[in-house]
Amino acid sequence: MTARSRLSAVIGLLLGFAVAMLWAAPGASAHASLVASDPTEGQQLDTLPDSVSFEFSEAMSEPAYVAVTGPDGSSVIAGEPTVTGAVVSQTLDGSDVPGTYTMAYRAVSEDGHPVTGQITFTVGGSDTDRKSVV
Repeated sequence: MTARSRLSAVIGLLLGFAVAMLWAAPGASAHASLVASDPTEGQQLDTLPDSVSFEFSEAMSEPAYVAVTGPDGSSVIAGEPTVTGAVVSQTLDGSDVPGTYTMAYRAVSEDGHPVTGQITFTVGGSDTDRKSVV
């Protein structure tokens, strides 16, 4: 084997190793994602919680936006959301109107990628257990 062919083989091995390492690097191309919420999707609560929170797979930057709406479509948030590392929290202020609530979020990870979504939960039982009052 000539010196030139040995050098080519070594360079090929090094390049192959570098590609394999980049391919296997955890989170190398991943974006932030929601990993937990409180309340959780579909959770049934007796009363409206004092606050809601969203936990992400990586730290988030400010500002973040949270909307929580009651069964009648009215907002039940109080103040601005807070961002602490990977957790975005929002204080609530509303009555315990029975029914389905929707909490929606929009936050931006520290690498600049937006993350959006929504979670629903129920206060006081499911809507199907209730009779409409007209």
